[in-house]
Amino acid sequence: MQEQNARIAALRAEGYTLLNRELGDDCKKTTEAEQRLRVQAFVDNFLAAKKTAQISN
Repeated sequence: MQEQNARIAALRAEGYTLLNRELGDDCKKTTEAEQRLRVQAFVDNFLAAKKTAQISN
């Protein structure tokens, strides 16, 4: 668990947003449809950021 926490902290320090953070801590209170929308938004944002980074270079 300590190793996992260290990796998460390192990724967040590098500016990465983790999917589980976007879904929230209480997935049991959201519907599957809401979770799918959040995952889709996460992927869309990730791809848009990657595309923007490629254009900048």
